[in-house]
Amino acid sequence: MITRARLRFFAAITSGLAGCHAEATSPPNDSNVTIPPPASALAPSPSPSPTPIPSPIPSPLATSIPTPTPTPSPTVSSTPKGGLPCPAFASRTTFCVAPRTAPSTGGNVPLRRGSPPYAGWGKNGCFSANEIVGGCNGIYASSGPTVAKGQCCFEICKGTPAPCGRALIIGGAPRTARVVARVDWRTEGTSLAYKSPLGEQAARAWERDAAMEHASIASFARLSLELMAVEAPAELVACAHRAALDEVEHARVCFSIASELGHESRGPSALSLEGLTIERDLAQIARRAALEGCVGETVAALALSRAASLCEDEALSERLAKMAEDELSHATLAWKIVAWACARGGERVRRAIADGFEITPYEAPTFDAEEALAWNALGRLTRADLDDVTQSAHALVRCPLMSI
Repeated sequence: MITRARLRFFAAITSGLAGCHAEATSPPNDSNVTIPPPASALAPSPSPSPTPIPSPIPSPLATSIPTPTPTPSPTVSSTPKGGLPCPAFASRTTFCVAPRTAPSTGGNVPLRRGSPPYAGWGKNGCFSANEIVGGCNGIYASSGPTVAKGQCCFEICKGTPAPCGRALIIGGAPRTARVVARVDWRTEGTSLAYKSPLGEQAARAWERDAAMEHASIASFARLSLELMAVEAPAELVACAHRAALDEVEHARVCFSIASELGHESRGPSALSLEGLTIERDLAQIARRAALEGCVGETVAALALSRAASLCEDEALSERLAKMAEDELSHATLAWKIVAWACARGGERVRRAIADGFEITPYEAPTFDAEEALAWNALGRLTRADLDDVTQSAHALVRCPLMSI
């Protein structure tokens, strides 16, 4: 039986599409604004018996959506002759670092203590351009390096990170805390019985996810303030706060998994909020909701659900399935925000969100068949898995939006 979270999700998509069609009219004031009905109106009353762990999302969704079509190649924006061509949703800029600087491993999350130091520089002391490409970093393409004024410089195509759920974006880039030794961000129930030679690599990946989930707490806190700044309905503000609490638990789960795989307790350092701004423009709030919520949270839900279905450890699989349901509820919130904003802001909001539904591939490792099984058993997905996920997300999100 389809869960209440999925019912809310599809109802929110329907409302979002209806609210953002060009023929939709703006209400004269907020008293006439409606948002999708609460879960109680969409699902039967809950049974008094304990709620079972939700089944993975892809299977039930597969019976409800059309067969996904390949994601079209992104439109390339105009660039100077010889310059790096960028997708329409990304901007072209130059990025420079000092020679013999190690590339990042997911925003500003450092390598784990005890890991071999980075030594992949070329003769000029620069790392290769593909070392900094990654959807979670918001960098979609890079060329170079060239040495200019003693620095290693790259041309990059940079946009909002996607699809990584609701990242904390400050100054156009994702912001995360460093990962340090601490014990108070762990949670119970994630003991991994499965051991793998890929454990250390998986621990680093889980640390990066944990840092992103930790930053999402701040992202939803900022969203609640932004919704209040534009007189949003109480339900939307309340949902933003509930989502922030979900992200606290997600971060704790991810830090716990990383700690167990890496054999040491880890957690976040202080999160820098330097440069943080509160958006007060309804159209821009709606656009971020489309990109980070309607798209990012949908992909995150599908990815977590697939990971839960492939994971070998039962306790970990249950935790991932619960996180998937939470991310689906966050995507639902984003669709509700889009629907309300379109109803209130009309054509200006519709224009702002028009390019907010781009879906780009995840960056993920590629393994042979045997290693892929071991990677999946640790709750991780390969590039092939994530390609399938983004195609499903395309059918759920992008294809319906073509009619707006």
